[in-house]
Amino acid sequence: MASTLQLILCLGMAALCLANPVNNVRWCVKSEIELKKCKDVSQTCGGDQATLSCVLKGSVDDCLKAIAVSSF
Repeated sequence: MASTLQLILCLGMAALCLANPVNNVRWCVKSEIELKKCKDVSQTCGGDQATLSCVLKGSVDDCLKAIAVSSF
């Protein structure tokens, strides 16, 4: 089950990277557990062609505010 989820996340990251010409995806998470998972996916799926940056915020609202002001 965990490997299926990881595969889905890797495919999602690849899709985001293809849509983003800079190939740097920032992922906002709201807990330490989500941050660990994000970092695991980043190490597993990241490479020279694409990077995944994990950002920890306190809530979904904090994530949305950070995205809105591009301080994400």
